[in-house]
Amino acid sequence: SSGINAEWPLRPGMTKHAKPKFKCTVCGYCCARKSSLRKHELTHCASDKRFNCTMCDYSVVTKSCFEKHISNCKGEKPYTCSKCDYATSQLGNLTTHAEMHASQEKQ
Repeated sequence: SSGINAEWPLRPGMTKHAKPKFKCTVCGYCCARKSSLRKHELTHCASDKRFNCTMCDYSVVTKSCFEKHISNCKGEKPYTCSKCDYATSQLGNLTTHAEMHASQEKQ
């Protein structure tokens, strides 16, 4: 556990009710579950990295993280907002963005 700033936005995949309690000491990634942090920490284990980006020096253990990175590295943004010009490479980011529109509409 660490002293995480309560104003930090939630990461994609976290529910509105889950507050980040755990923080990676290597990169600052925050999550609500210790198991999620342990899985994330594997991405920093140099000896276990199996997926290497050919466009930069990024490498990672998990295929899903690698695929997200490749999409970012190529600049692909297939997920677009229907209410504004926002576009992103990750569905979770679009979901978070859409929640911002929904909260603005309630005001």
